Amino acid sequence: MELFRVEDRQGNDIVLTAERWNHILKHRVPRDPEFIIEVLRDPNVIVESQTDDESNLYFKEYREKLLAVVVNERKGFIKTAYQTDDVKEGEIVWRR
Repeated sequence: MELFRVEDRQGNDIVLTAERWNHILKHRVPRDPEFIIEVLRDPNVIVESQTDDESNLYFKEYREKLLAVVVNERKGFIKTAYQTDDVKEGEIVWRR
């Protein structure tokens, strides 16, 4: 079941499903999916994943850390989201 569909910073149509949202909630992220939408629309930086050539990581500040949202760009869906201390290594796709 689709929870929401949003256009990201690059103009891509991205979907969050209920199954993926339940998975994300296990990672101590904001309980409001609106913050996930904000990260996709207005990230600080977008980096290509070094482990999955179909995915990009979107980063934005959240409570003295960063929130990373991992998106499968080819299929247009959110894989996961988690808090981290640093932007992961990889080629920068976009930077504010």
